[in-house]
Amino acid sequence: QTVKRAGELGFSTIDFGMTAGFEKRKIGAHVTEKVAYIQAKDNFPFEQLEIMESKG
Repeated sequence: QTVKRAGELGFSTIDFGMTAGFEKRKIGAHVTEKVAYIQAKDNFPFEQLEIMESKG
């Protein structure tokens, strides 16, 4: 429905978002992989996430 509506409105591209790879492939779209690097002043939140992830 999103693709149909975008066509009706004359859009040539649709931004499904970075995590919508499956939806993009389902309609035959070209998926462009992207990577982002960040630098934090304080690593504490990242360390907590890593601990939580390893306990999961």
